[in-house]
Amino acid sequence: MQKKWIILAIFLVLFAVLLAPLLFTLSVNISDASISYTVSVSGLENRTVSEPVTILVPLPLIHTTSALPAEKLPATTNGWNVSFVETEHGQMLSLTSTEPVLRNPDLSVWQHFSSAFDVQVTNASQLHLSTENRSSQTALVHLSGLTLPENGHVVIDISFQTSSKYEDLLMQPNNMRGIYRLSAIASIPSDRKSGWIAVPLTRQPPHSY
Repeated sequence: MQKKWIILAIFLVLFAVLLAPLLFTLSVNISDASISYTVSVSGLENRTVSEPVTILVPLPLIHTTSALPAEKLPATTNGWNVSFVETEHGQMLSLTSTEPVLRNPDLSVWQHFSSAFDVQVTNASQLHLSTENRSSQTALVHLSGLTLPENGHVVIDISFQTSSKYEDLLMQPNNMRGIYRLSAIASIPSDRKSGWIAVPLTRQPPHSY
C-alpha cells in the first residue's frame, strides 16, 4: 500500500512540473493585453496666438467600440486642455490651447486590460479611428484658430496599437505575439485654411516583439 502512495505522489509531482509551464504561458497570454494611443503635434512651438487654438483628432476604436475610457485622459498636456467632444463626424479628442505662446501638445495614453478576451484583435483591419472613411482609408482632423506663417506647417501624428490578439490564447510563445498598428500623419502647409482635413491611414501587419 505504501508503495502505491509513493508511485502516486511521484506521478502527481511529475504532472505538476509538466503542467506548470503551460498554465503559466496561458496566464501570461490572457492577462497581458493592452492598447496605446499617442497624439504628437509639431510646428507650433513658440508661436504666439491671440485666441485659443483647437485641434480635433480621431479617437481609437476596436471594431466599433471605443478603446479609450474617458477616465484615462489627462486633463491637460503642455498647456492644452484635453477632452472628448461630439462632432458631426463622430466623437473626437479635443486639444485646446490655454497659453498665448504655444507649446507642442504631446499625448500618450496606455490602457491595460485584465484579460486578452477584452480585446480579441486578430487583424489590423479591426483597428479604426472615430472619423474614419473606410472606403477611402482616410480619417478627419480639424484645426482652428491658427494662422501659419509662410513656409510654416503643422504635423499631427496619430498612432494606435494593440499588443493582444485572440490567437494568443492558443499558448503561442511570447516572442511570437504580434503588435497591430494604425497610424495617420497630417502635414498641414501654411496655405491650408482652418477646417476639416482628410488624412491617409496606414495599417501595419503584426510584428513580434
